[in-house]
Amino acid sequence: MLYKKEAFSLIELLVVIAVIAILAAILFPVVTQAKESAKKAKCISNLKNLSIAMVLYVDDWSDTYPARIFWDSSIYNRYQVAWYGLVDTLPSPDHVDIKKSYLEPYLKNSEIKDCDSAKNFAKSRTFEQPFPIAYGANLNILINGVSGVKNIAEIEDLAETLLFADTAELGKDSSGNTFLRRAEFMTSAALCSSTVGYMHGRHPGGHTVIGWVDGHVKAMKVQTRPTECNPLYDSLTRCDLHKANLGLVLKYPWKLSGINIVGNYNYYWTLKKVRD
Repeated sequence: MLYKKEAFSLIELLVVIAVIAILAAILFPVVTQAKESAKKAKCISNLKNLSIAMVLYVDDWSDTYPARIFWDSSIYNRYQVAWYGLVDTLPSPDHVDIKKSYLEPYLKNSEIKDCDSAKNFAKSRTFEQPFPIAYGANLNILINGVSGVKNIAEIEDLAETLLFADTAELGKDSSGNTFLRRAEFMTSAALCSSTVGYMHGRHPGGHTVIGWVDGHVKAMKVQTRPTECNPLYDSLTRCDLHKANLGLVLKYPWKLSGINIVGNYNYYWTLKKVRD
C-alpha cells in the first residue's frame, strides 16, 4: 500500500523562519551584552592588579611614587623607564618593551596593561605599532622627575584620587576620527586644547574602569560637555570628544559657572580636594 509523503507547506516554513528570526533578534543583543560585560570584568581585574602593584611599589620606596619616566643617563639618555615599560628613544617612532617597567616585579603578567575593548585601537601618536597599553596613569601623581616625586602623605583622600583608568586619545586620519592609545591622562584635559589622554567610557553605559590610589577599583560614567564645540586639535572639537565618550569623571553635577567649577572638574584628579 502506497502512502503520500507529507511535506512542510510554504506557510509552515515561513512561520518557522519568522520564529528563528525573532529568537535571533532577542538573543544576539544578550550575547553581545554578555561579551561586553566579560570584557569589563577583565578590565576590573587588570586595573586591580595594576593598582595593587603601585601600592606595593610605594610601600617599598618609603611611601614615594615613581616619576612619570626615569632616564637611564648611563646610555646617553636613550632609554626611559615608565610604568608601562622600557622606552627606547633611538628608533623613530619610539620602541617599548612592556616587560621592563618599574612595576614589573609586582606583576605576574605584563599583558594585563591592555584591554579587550581597545583591541581596535591600533595607533599611538608617539610609539611604534603595536603599543599594547590601554590604560593611563594620573599625571598629577606620576609627575616629571625633574620636579621631584610625590609622597603618599600629599594625597588628602586615597579612596577618592585617581591612579589608573581606561584611557584614549582622539586623532584624525584619512578615514576620519580614530582612537589613539595613551598611557597617561589629565582630568583637566576636558578644559584645554592640547593633545592629551582622556578617560574613555568604552564599557557599557559609557563607563570607564578606574583604579584608585588606595587600591580599590570602581567604574564610573564619563562626563562630557556636548554643547561646547570649540576647536581643540587636528580639526577636532569637544563635540567629537563627546561622541567618542572621552572626558572625565565628576564628583558633582556639571556647572556652567561658580567658584568651584574647576575644583569640580579636577576633584578626583588632584591631591588636595576642593569641596562644593
